[in-house]
Amino acid sequence: MATGEQQPGVRALENAVFTRGSPGTAQVDRTHRTGAGCDAMTDSWEIINSLAEKLNSLSTVPHEQELLGQALKLAEETGEVAEAAIGALSMNPRNGNSHTWDDVRKEACDVAATALILIARTGADPRDIFESHLHFLQRRSLTGEATE
Repeated sequence: MATGEQQPGVRALENAVFTRGSPGTAQVDRTHRTGAGCDAMTDSWEIINSLAEKLNSLSTVPHEQELLGQALKLAEETGEVAEAAIGALSMNPRNGNSHTWDDVRKEACDVAATALILIARTGADPRDIFESHLHFLQRRSLTGEATE
């Protein structure tokens, strides 16, 4: 997606407004929520599951192709984080400073949301999977071992 565009429904996942700043200096205003229907559905996990259900209901292809499409979407969103970071650091001489760190944060949110939606579309509970894997990562970082 081009800068400024978003996957339908992902805007509702952005539960914070970021102020412009350099990496590590963002200030988050969690009192502001954007997107239609956000007041009625404030739990992020409900939103993730709702978006997955909506995408599934709109699909006209076999389930395996839905998952492949979602995985490819995740790869696309990851590329957009890289593009935004390159732009925020002015690393492309043709484009200069084309993005802000707010753009990087928003693209990273798109990646996180797209990954969680992919998990939900596989039939698993994204919250359970995510929290379980986070605990695994914590144990691994503390012990240095990759045990489950």
